[in-house]
Amino acid sequence: MLSHLVALKVKGVASITLNYFELECNLGMFHTLLGTMLGNHHALTTAYRAFWVLLLQGFHIKLQKIINTKCYVNPAHILQSIQLVCFTWFTQKRHHINFTHILFTITLSTMFCPI
Repeated sequence: MLSHLVALKVKGVASITLNYFELECNLGMFHTLLGTMLGNHHALTTAYRAFWVLLLQGFHIKLQKIINTKCYVNPAHILQSIQLVCFTWFTQKRHHINFTHILFTITLSTMFCPI
């Protein structure tokens, strides 16, 4: 509700993900948000669903190891990459969208941290 949003803005609530568990919770909440706000058949929702399914079908173990053990990618980098993909989709006249490339670049160690 709008009253909840106003209450959160007043308190200055912020969430910073520090480990894989918090990242997965945030990614799941974003998936729910997309489905609720845009609908299940929207281009962003279907592209994100492909990302979510791929993550849960085996990439979560690799990603957890990369974040919690190797520490060369932070959860904030992944969240910011998703944010940039969404921003680009809205600003660039709705071109083809792909969230799954984020997982592939992380596992191949070719991810550049967003600036």
